[in-house]
Amino acid sequence: ESASYVVYESRNYIYMGGAHGGVTGEGQMTFRKSDGRLIESFIRPGSELELQDALKEGLLSYYSQYEDGLSSYGDIRPRLFLDTDSIIPLPMWAPYPSGEGLVFTYQQYEIAPYSDGMPSFTVPYKTVRRYMTKEAKRITGK
Repeated sequence: ESASYVVYESRNYIYMGGAHGGVTGEGQMTFRKSDGRLIESFIRPGSELELQDALKEGLLSYYSQYEDGLSSYGDIRPRLFLDTDSIIPLPMWAPYPSGEGLVFTYQQYEIAPYSDGMPSFTVPYKTVRRYMTKEAKRITGK
């Protein structure tokens, strides 16, 4: 929460049989305090290619918390559900602002196996600012 926005989480867990249940919901939802409006987009459309280095760094930081010896994106690339020549997509859940930057969270199975959890990481504002929408820059003050 800041003076201009508040972030709420919409997350449920559903079990329909099988090995495990799954997380559902809208993820983190950011609302503008001035009028209660939902901020639907923090990243300008078409910025995925330009954000690849930041997404790779973020994924490496996520995985490095749980596994020693990871030094590059190449170390984690084989475990991701991405074609060899494909780019890392932006997550289906909208990123949300924090004090340090925008937080990106991928849902279960979105880019990785269930056993890898929900990869989540923060991209610092100094890195992501140029790809943010005008509205995102305005409410975050970045």
